[in-house]
Amino acid sequence: MKSQENLNLDNYWLPFTANKNFKANLANDYRYRSTKLEYDKILGDTDNTLQFDKLYGVYYSEDASFSLKIGRQAVNLSIGMFFTPNDFFIPFLVTQLYRIYKPGVDSLIMSYDVNATTQFNLVSVIGYEYDINDEKNAAYLDRTSLVGNVTFNLSDSTFNVLGGHVYDHYVAGAALQKDIFLDLFLRLEGNYNWGGDLDNTDVQFSLSVETQLTESITWVAEYYYHERGATSVDDYLSPDGGLQLAYLGRHYLAIAPSMQLGPLWMLSTSWMISAIDWSSQLSMRAEYSLANESTLALNAAFSTGEKSQWGEYVPIHINTEFGSSPSFASFEFNYYL
Repeated sequence: MKSQENLNLDNYWLPFTANKNFKANLANDYRYRSTKLEYDKILGDTDNTLQFDKLYGVYYSEDASFSLKIGRQAVNLSIGMFFTPNDFFIPFLVTQLYRIYKPGVDSLIMSYDVNATTQFNLVSVIGYEYDINDEKNAAYLDRTSLVGNVTFNLSDSTFNVLGGHVYDHYVAGAALQKDIFLDLFLRLEGNYNWGGDLDNTDVQFSLSVETQLTESITWVAEYYYHERGATSVDDYLSPDGGLQLAYLGRHYLAIAPSMQLGPLWMLSTSWMISAIDWSSQLSMRAEYSLANESTLALNAAFSTGEKSQWGEYVPIHINTEFGSSPSFASFEFNYYL
């Protein structure tokens, strides 16, 4: 099996927020990305933004055991398949099935191969505070992240240990990848974090099991625990959690089969379930590989659960987490240079 690469709710996903406030919801994307590397132009009723998403330089030592990358680049410290507690910088949501592309952040990554089985990484990411009214951000030293990460192999297991400062809080975490029995592959990762503007502590972890049923069919089952998440729907809007978090509840399940339909077709699915209110979201992606390094994909998502009760722009009461998430379908074309 192959190894792979919480998200704060205000990073990517606000299923309850009116379109009027969409620009404000993206404010936390700019915690790690300078607005100076973008051009914003309003044409009629359309707000158009051009961004440099990847722009960095790399230095390698002669023996390639040491490297230094500086600039805007993707940073991922997670080994999870779907829930990724140790991916701190603009991470994926479990329902995002297309994970080849990851947004870049303004960062420095230093890597050193200690020996054939051990690697040390030091990651620093510039932290910004965003002014919603001015639509600009400014860098602050106390918001800058610094995380150390050590990866090493023992027998048939891969271990990962990390710790440091992430934006406004401190974190210590670990991860494990291991072949177990009956062609099952285990992934376990999590962290403990403390401090921050709200002076909270939090424990979160994910546990997944993957198996290759046939040459073309793979199944993944995953469990996610988030201590700060609500244990009942009445707590979804609590000041300490709820809308402060990427996932509103404390317990989640995900089932994700994928199938190679042919030499050029790939079907990926994920079914994410809240174990608090039992609402769910089913995401599907069918991808066809074209010639000349390009792909064509069909994406679709379907949600189940009772819808929330709304005020003018925000929910008065959230009945189920995914009940207010829209169902949709979209086409996507990707071309790789």
